[in-house]
Order: sequence, then structure tokens, then C-alpha cells
Amino acid sequence: MRSSTKFLRFPRLSLAVVFVSAAAFAMEISEHSPISDLQIALRGNAASAAQAAAALAKLGSVAKPVLADLVDALRFDEDIVTAPVGDALLAIGPAAISPLVVCLKDPNFFVRQRASIILGRFGARAKPASRGLAELTLDPTYQVNRAASQSLLQIGPDALPALVAVYSDEDEKGQITLLDVIGGLGPSAAPFLLRTLSKSESVFVRVKAAEMLGSTRPTSPEIIAGLVDTLNNMDERVRLSAVNGLAALGEQAKVAIGPLIVASQTDSDPLVRQKALDALAGIGAATAASLPGLARALHSPQTEVRSAVVAAVATCPEDPTHTLSILQAAARDSDPTVQSKAQEAMAHPPSRASSANAAAAASATPVHP
Repeated sequence: MRSSTKFLRFPRLSLAVVFVSAAAFAMEISEHSPISDLQIALRGNAASAAQAAAALAKLGSVAKPVLADLVDALRFDEDIVTAPVGDALLAIGPAAISPLVVCLKDPNFFVRQRASIILGRFGARAKPASRGLAELTLDPTYQVNRAASQSLLQIGPDALPALVAVYSDEDEKGQITLLDVIGGLGPSAAPFLLRTLSKSESVFVRVKAAEMLGSTRPTSPEIIAGLVDTLNNMDERVRLSAVNGLAALGEQAKVAIGPLIVASQTDSDPLVRQKALDALAGIGAATAASLPGLARALHSPQTEVRSAVVAAVATCPEDPTHTLSILQAAARDSDPTVQSKAQEAMAHPPSRASSANAAAAASATPVHP
């Protein structure tokens, strides 16, 4: 690490400049200073380098001749150089990206971290750095992997191919780490996350994929369908993650009410059943989008499921024709309790004002082991 308290050798400068006294760097530095003076200040100590970088940031592309010195200033121990050097490199423009990419492989973790931070400030223009940053998300130094992850999010969806490429070469732990970043890229990452959810051989990777899908905004019918399908997974941890993902979507997951009712009454794991009930409470009253799933759930062999379906349909103030057809089918159920509930619901169709309160009561159906 470069220290501001030690003399350093710079081949591009004469010995007279190298062994400059501290007093020499006390000279006033501004954007009006000659570039050569600013270059000398960049090579002095952290304080003079930060001051020179701040001046160079005001010069824009005019500062390009000292690009290498700006990047080299990231080696000072003191962090005061990071922001002004970043400002100056951004002012120079895309020409600064390639030297920063080289820094991503530097043995000094301060350099890797600072280069990552600055690349993120370039946003989508730093796409060429995506592969190097993706690899750094697995860096053993926390400051580095966090900075790389944040920068990839700043680059945005353009970083996805690089992340996927690195993901394919990693073990379970590395894949989970990368999914955290991939999931932060928004809807563009959903197709990859859905494939991972359905095809990964790792339970923990599937759980992470479901978590990321549940946090994706805006959501999509494909995301919800993928999470609903996962309610049938053989592993209870994966099913639980799907329930939690749907719960995180709240009212946007109306289509999942029927499948969640089934899970709340029939899943073999008590925690999954309870969380499904919690998810139903958060999703709220059924709407027209819920009716197809509720109609399918009415075919369940479990009386508790069919009874809960009737209670949910009874809260739906939309699509009265479809609602009525489901209730009519329930009125012909083999169980007298289900029949009675369906007949009561048909006799007292819900209004929009009362549906929310009715939904809360319906979601409180007891869990049956």
C-alpha cells in the first residue's frame, strides 16, 4: 500500500521531483494550476493527491494526460483520495474504465475496492467491467465484495450476462452469493431466477432463487406462476421459500389464493401450513384473478380445503358469473358443511365494502395436520 509518509519512486519523474519536500505540496492547487503541477501533486501524498484530483475533476477530458497518475493515486492508505479521484475519472469519461478494470485484479484490496466503487459511478457505461466485478462479488474481503456487488447493481441489467457466466462456474456457496446480486437487477433477471428455481439441484440455491423472485419489482404473472408451481416441491424448505415469496408479493399475488389455501390445509410441514395462512391474510380478499385457482382447489379431496375455498369465493365482489358457478358447484359438494356454506354465500353475495373484512375472517381457517 502506498503511504503518504514515505518517499516513492516514479520512473516518469526526475530525482529532483521524486524527493520533493512536504512543503512543496503546500502550494495552492486549483483547476487553474498547470497540468504538470497537478501531476506532481498526485504523486505526493494523500492530501495533495486528493486536492489535485478535485481540481482535475473540474477540467473534464483535459485531465486525460494524467489518467494513469489518477488511477495510481488509489494506492494511498488514506481513503480521502477515493471520492475526488472518482470525480476526476468520471469527468475524463469512458477512457478511464479500462484502467479501472485492470485495478480489479490488483493484489491490494484497497485498490480493488476503490476501483469497484468508482466503476459503479459510471453506471451502464461500465458494462465492460461487469465480468471483473462479478468475480469480485466472491472476493474474500468483505469491503471488496460489497463494493463490487453494489457497482453491478448500478450498472444494471447489462451486467446480467457476466453474472450468469460466473455463476455457472461456481459451487453452491458462490451461486447463492451471486443470486443476491442477480436478484437485485429487477425483472430482467426473472427468467434466470425461474430456471434456477426449477432446475437447480441445490435446495439452498432454490430457496435463494425463490427469495429473490419474491422481492422482484414489478412482479409478473410468470414469477407468480413459478412460485405457485414450487408449492408442490418435494422439499419443505423449498415449499416454504415459495410461500414466503408469495407472501412478500402481498396483494399482487391474488392469483395464488387457491394454491395457498391448499398448502395451508394439506402441506405435510406445519410451518409451511402456518406461513401459507399468514400469506393469505396478507394477500387479502379474492378477486377475479383468484377465481381460476380457487375453482381448481375446489376439487381437493380434503373437506377443509373445499370449505376454505367457499369462504374465499364468498368474499369476491368481482366477476359474479364465475363466482356463482363455483358456489353452485360447492353447493353440490358431498360434505354438508361445504354445501351449507356455499348456499349461505349465494344468498348473501358480497359487496366491495364488506369483502376485505370477510377475507380476514376466511384466512383464519384453522390448520389441520
